[in-house]
Amino acid sequence: RALAAVAPAAPRQAFGTCSAPADEQVGGRSRTWSTGSLALGAGAAAATVWRARENMGVPQCQDSLFASMVEAHADPILKTATDYAADPSPNKVNLGIGAYRTEEGKPYILPAVRDAEVEMLKELGGKQNKEYSSIDGPAELKMLTQSLVFGADSPAFKSDRICSVQALSGTGSLRVCGEFIKAHLPQAKTIYISDPTWGNHFAIFERAGIETATYPYFDSKTLGFDFVGMMKTLKSAPAGSVILL
Repeated sequence: RALAAVAPAAPRQAFGTCSAPADEQVGGRSRTWSTGSLALGAGAAAATVWRARENMGVPQCQDSLFASMVEAHADPILKTATDYAADPSPNKVNLGIGAYRTEEGKPYILPAVRDAEVEMLKELGGKQNKEYSSIDGPAELKMLTQSLVFGADSPAFKSDRICSVQALSGTGSLRVCGEFIKAHLPQAKTIYISDPTWGNHFAIFERAGIETATYPYFDSKTLGFDFVGMMKTLKSAPAGSVILL
């Protein structure tokens, strides 16, 4: 979906500044590639295509469009899952990603989640369908989320002062927030992020062109929430600042 052919067929296919024959022998089999120039709709998708060619034994030229790309450092938390899987010890315990697990270390599906999925399947094709949702997410989902997070008795909820948008995952949602803040809230120069937080949170907003600052969150003495420290910092934040809870 990220690639679209935009030129007529030609004897050779161009990837960046590197050309390769349209027909190639890979693993003893003939593999035919669609010819013509390609418009790359997403850098990640393009890199995936190039890597797929490389893994199948197709030679990669040094002057590739992606030759200057540098692999990002592994996420220190998510990398523990990879290290855990590679560890041959029979006594290993996965303390990386926080999730419910069985005694065998497999993901544990909560009974409430199973019941909800069964209920959704029963309603599929009737009350539930696969129609495209509105661009900001289902209205009912947003209302229920606001009520859950802020409380049905919250003045902000009752007076319809909460705006909600459904987006893809935590990281994807924050990226959308960053772009929105940069484009539509010029007075919002800084976003305050809890200390500690996920390592990618700072990069997400800094890449969007927003300055980052921190507010206390964890109290090492009580091993709990530093509410006093958080409020002290946020009260001194400049007007228009954004707070990531």
